[in-house]
Amino acid sequence: MRFKAVCLGLGLVGVLSACQSPNSDSTFIRPLPELSTEVKASERSSPLGQAFADSAFKRWVQSGFNRTRELDQYANYLERSTGTIPPLNQLTLSARSYAKCGRDAYMLAPSSLWPQMVPTLNLYKLLLAQGVLPASSEIVSVYRDPALNRCAGGAGGSKHMDNNALDIELNQDGYEHAVTMNKLCEFWKANGSRYGFGLGIYRGGSIHIDTSGYRHWGSTYSSSSSTC
Repeated sequence: MRFKAVCLGLGLVGVLSACQSPNSDSTFIRPLPELSTEVKASERSSPLGQAFADSAFKRWVQSGFNRTRELDQYANYLERSTGTIPPLNQLTLSARSYAKCGRDAYMLAPSSLWPQMVPTLNLYKLLLAQGVLPASSEIVSVYRDPALNRCAGGAGGSKHMDNNALDIELNQDGYEHAVTMNKLCEFWKANGSRYGFGLGIYRGGSIHIDTSGYRHWGSTYSSSSSTC
């Protein structure tokens, strides 16, 4: 049986092209180019293109088959649903203890869970827009699969496994951090029920937000340990 020879090329947005070799009867695949050589000027302003400034994130993207296309789809979905989004290399961070678990620093949630991020991302943007959270805020953990969540010591019902939670570093100290905590608690008390705002406040200055129910907790994962 004679086979048509096919060559494939993959660009940043996952476009496939095919050609026929006139002198060969066997199918062959041309090696895929490095993504760094495929980023066009028009694509550098996209969420994925901007996130490529993070070399660790770029290496992770390049290491996975179809990962570029899937990340583009995720970014486009979130932008359609919420408007401007935080950096994609923050929105894909897994557990902070990923290394001890032998996992990647980044993880993309299954597409079935993408809608779960929308209300939490909208809440995060609202907290920033109203000055409740400082501009120095940085997302440090988002989706974890059950195995990573278990290894990282996450709660059995952690909303990170549902792609509905963000852990955030405020990058503040002393008085500024105390002022932010006061504003955050006041917002949670006044508006938490409306947004289903779950608020965790941890030692070291980081916080957890989700939209899976109005509740709060502190460093011991109990409401009594919360500073609100």
